[in-house]
Amino acid sequence: MANLKEGQFKDFSGTLGLTYPATFFEYLKLYRFNDAFFYIKSKEVLPPPVIIQKETKIDYEKLANIEGKEKILEFIYVLQNHFPPKDLIIFLNNLKSLQINPADLEDKDKIAKYFDACYDGANNTIFFKANSDYLYHELFHVATCISTNGIRYTGFKQYCHENNYFLGSGLNEGYTELLTRRYFTQKLSNNHPYNYLTHIASLVEVIVGEAKMQSLYLSANLRGLIYELQKYNSREEIIDFLLMLDHLNSIITYKEAVSKISSQIKWYFNKIYEFLVKTYAQKLIILYKEGNITMDMVNNLISEFISTFASYYIIMNVSFKAVRNNVLEHILQTTLECPDLYLQVKKVRKRKKNKLSN
Repeated sequence: MANLKEGQFKDFSGTLGLTYPATFFEYLKLYRFNDAFFYIKSKEVLPPPVIIQKETKIDYEKLANIEGKEKILEFIYVLQNHFPPKDLIIFLNNLKSLQINPADLEDKDKIAKYFDACYDGANNTIFFKANSDYLYHELFHVATCISTNGIRYTGFKQYCHENNYFLGSGLNEGYTELLTRRYFTQKLSNNHPYNYLTHIASLVEVIVGEAKMQSLYLSANLRGLIYELQKYNSREEIIDFLLMLDHLNSIITYKEAVSKISSQIKWYFNKIYEFLVKTYAQKLIILYKEGNITMDMVNNLISEFISTFASYYIIMNVSFKAVRNNVLEHILQTTLECPDLYLQVKKVRKRKKNKLSN
């Protein structure tokens, strides 16, 4: 196995000429998340921002003259009918100064190759291609973006410009896309580069709970999400999980990167699923020991959870097998430590052979 050399891995926006590292931690030493990793290991994840309501009314006259007004008005209607007012404060604050700029199709600085829109949180501006349904996804970023004390929070992402520290971008994009598809189902195709991240975000939501996770997201509270997961897993494993998703998010649309570090991506998939299964199983066994659910319910819930795992994934035309059945069974047996466990992973996953692709 070839190891990375200093400078061999360039910024993901440039040329990626690399093999793969021996371990995730070795990779972090050379990858751009280096500073973020050690910062997080030594300090607390940043606390959520203090949210002060500055706007209580919507300027519909202004919206009448803005690009994409029909989609924006629909977005407002959906949010007001599905979320409590306390979760819409950031959105109302940002809506007043929001700028919508149709982007030239050749404007590569504003629109990524595989996306039709992007949000500039620093200037509260959405750039998008005309008639793009991706506007809904970006509006969720508007609804969750707040800057304070040099930190920009956007949903589950935290970003500090001064030291280029950021965390949670992968989970944030996955969950943003999950909510976009949930509330604007008819507007988006499933053929999207965020398919894998969206699926992972949906599994985290099963663990945390839909209402709670949505509220944490809309209040830009990554620390609150981590606290929820810490009920069932260690902080260190949670941070590692988030960092792996961040890395996947950074390369997911770069075919050269995906093909050259395919072994590393396979390793990520195994570790990510191990984390999710272990965390969910720990939650269920706590509920079982407290007498809130039966062992039959534990088996049924885990079966349902695992049945959503795809047999394989396709990212940039590269196929990746999902986590192995024997790995899942070992995790369950060691986590649950219960002789009444009768779940057979292979049979559960055979019931639903599926794939996630983009």
